[in-house]
Amino acid sequence: MQADYKGYLVMFGNTQLPNSFLTRYRSTPDQRIEKKAWRDNNESLQRVTSPNFKTTLNLELRPLSQREKDLFNSIKANGLQDATQKKYRVTYWNLDTCVYGTGSFYIPDTEFAIDHIADNDTGEMYYEKVTIEMIQY
Repeated sequence: MQADYKGYLVMFGNTQLPNSFLTRYRSTPDQRIEKKAWRDNNESLQRVTSPNFKTTLNLELRPLSQREKDLFNSIKANGLQDATQKKYRVTYWNLDTCVYGTGSFYIPDTEFAIDHIADNDTGEMYYEKVTIEMIQY
């Protein structure tokens, strides 16, 4: 059920990322973290799992102009908690539970590539599509 859906998939801080920037939203929600596992004398599997579940998000951005890329970076900066750690406060649509979740996410280095530069007077750059990976702390 999507009763709680408010029209966006990702929000950095208090700023929503326009869905029009996305070509794909992929999520591995509520991942269990196994702390320890072993087989007992009867070969039965024993597991100790952390009670803290973590989510990974992958945002595939469509090709962007320089202005749009600047806007994306501005929106992302609204959630910045720690620049050194690349730690962001993010609200996201949980594809498993169909409710919003909020947490701190690490965004690894992202490689952008220029597709072309406009031939007009602006010389505006246009970027290839890119996937932004986000890993919950």
